[in-house]
Amino acid sequence: LIIRRLSSSGGGVGGRILEAPTAVCRLSEQPLPDVSPLLSPVGRSAKSPQPLAILTEPSASFVRSLAACWAFKDRPPCLAVPLSPAHSLPELLHAVRDSGARAVLTDGDSSGDVLRKAGELADAASLPLCRFGDLPLLPSASGDGRPLPAWKPESEPAYIVYTSGTTGRPKGVVVTHGNARARCRAVASAWRLGPSDLTLNCLPLHHVHGLENCLLAPLQAGGSVLINRSFQPEQVWQQLTGAGAWPRVSVFMAVPTMYGRLLDHLEKRPDSQRAAVRRACETGVRLMVSGSASLSESVMRRWHEATGHWLLERYGMTEIGMALGNPLDGPRLPGRVGQPFPDVRVRLRDPDSGRLLLTAGHGEPVQRLVDCDEAAGDSSSEVSGILEVSGTLVFKEYFGRPEDTAKEFTEDGWFRTGDSAACDLGGSFRILGRTSVDIIKSGGYKISALEVEAAFFGHPALIECAVVAVPDDTWGERLVLVVVPAPGQPQADLAGLQTWAAQRLAKYKWPRELRILDSLPRNAMGKVNKKQLKLMVQSATDGS
Repeated sequence: LIIRRLSSSGGGVGGRILEAPTAVCRLSEQPLPDVSPLLSPVGRSAKSPQPLAILTEPSASFVRSLAACWAFKDRPPCLAVPLSPAHSLPELLHAVRDSGARAVLTDGDSSGDVLRKAGELADAASLPLCRFGDLPLLPSASGDGRPLPAWKPESEPAYIVYTSGTTGRPKGVVVTHGNARARCRAVASAWRLGPSDLTLNCLPLHHVHGLENCLLAPLQAGGSVLINRSFQPEQVWQQLTGAGAWPRVSVFMAVPTMYGRLLDHLEKRPDSQRAAVRRACETGVRLMVSGSASLSESVMRRWHEATGHWLLERYGMTEIGMALGNPLDGPRLPGRVGQPFPDVRVRLRDPDSGRLLLTAGHGEPVQRLVDCDEAAGDSSSEVSGILEVSGTLVFKEYFGRPEDTAKEFTEDGWFRTGDSAACDLGGSFRILGRTSVDIIKSGGYKISALEVEAAFFGHPALIECAVVAVPDDTWGERLVLVVVPAPGQPQADLAGLQTWAAQRLAKYKWPRELRILDSLPRNAMGKVNKKQLKLMVQSATDGS
């Protein structure tokens, strides 16, 4: 996937990995390590790929490790398992043991903390540990210092990416070479990625956002990627504006938490500097994308004011890659995630009756299977239901979990996302939340926690908030608003927040309980861990 595209990219800017602050690496010019010594003797002659855990900071070495796992013929087949240095040892152990990884591969250039964690992981799992630079190099077969690529069958597994675990124990999602190529093609096509693009990647590489959207897809399109080993707002602003020796970035993708931190950093600067940043972003950056969590309207509007860009919000999952996205050309509506990506079909199903309500595909008109008044969302012009997805982007299976895999697919092969969504008359979708935690049944109504949260974004007394439900004898479920107060502001109370809500929400959607925390629990991608938050709220309620 990587080497073929890079080795044929020739000159120009395409096909490069740039590491902050100075290193530049054209992968097609780099010898790759031979990972076969890390595999078991049986695996060296096996036909099915063996898992190899990769624990490094984001770097060119990480990408070369991926390429070494699956780009060459006549080598032992290997299945990459990218891990996050931000995860705790128990979390890492779960992934290593669940995947059956044969060894742990790390990068000698990573920080001492990462190297120490890699060693602890290998010891705890009783696995061999190897640094990238200690492996022998694959022999050249091309006469110019580069091994020859040989592509794996579409059905052969390429890597295992673990789910975030926000609603349960993380599961290993097996992504095949066919899945990976389809996902990269869809992203590159939808956003017109090409050889002239330099994509800034500040994201962890154990997740599809950083791994596929922000790394493999730009490289597949012949573009270049600038990798930051960590997220530092000052450095990112320099890269977005081309300040100093930084090359000019054309594409930037991040999560809402990162956009919020960048805005907080920028808004402390003088007006003249903020104006210069906006001019530089308007002229130099062509695309800015937000994903992995819901983007608030207030952050979207603040970002537009700061940079001149309306963030392109999209929807995807580990299991499916990217499914829905706002248009590259045309209006990007706050709170909406647009229409299907190339090679993607979606449909909505009524959660109670099981009846199909609506189908849609890329470049196709939406086909409504019921009248609006039969399956209306909060607006009579919308149809809402459980979102299902089909296409070559959809994953193969959960590793070692055939029952879980079967449960998540319909009889005709569509993947059940577990998310509730609504589609308007124009075919634009919005995500209502995880059906298991974000769809609250209170007083006979179905309420989207994301919609209630969005109503409180921008409240001057709050930094952030989240909504969960707890059991209630009267209402069935009771809405609890959990907030992080803004420093220097009068502390909000429930009555005042309900007054704020009265102008934005129907009364049945108002929160009926308030909890105040110093921070919200989040996973490595910055997404609020609703499962953990609900347990915290329930524990406090039971103890009161």
